[in-house]
Amino acid sequence: LEPADGSDPIENYQTICAELRDYSSELAGKPQLVAVNKADLLGGEEDGQVAAQMLEQAIGHKVMVISAATGTGTRELLEACWQRLDKSSD
Repeated sequence: LEPADGSDPIENYQTICAELRDYSSELAGKPQLVAVNKADLLGGEEDGQVAAQMLEQAIGHKVMVISAATGTGTRELLEACWQRLDKSSD
């Protein structure tokens, strides 16, 4: 399952990581939360989960599926952000 523009999600992730490293190695070394947006365009929640699992296997990180348009998964993403921030303040 690919983005509407036909790009490769794994390559897109790797490009973003490379840009972060080029900008700041300190920033690139920070913990990540990875989310796939536009789940509403992937053909349903099940297709979104399949896409996330494929990306998870390739990058070795948990991938969350969200839709900013419908709000699907955004609460879970925000909760994960809060949990991560809470852990980092310990």
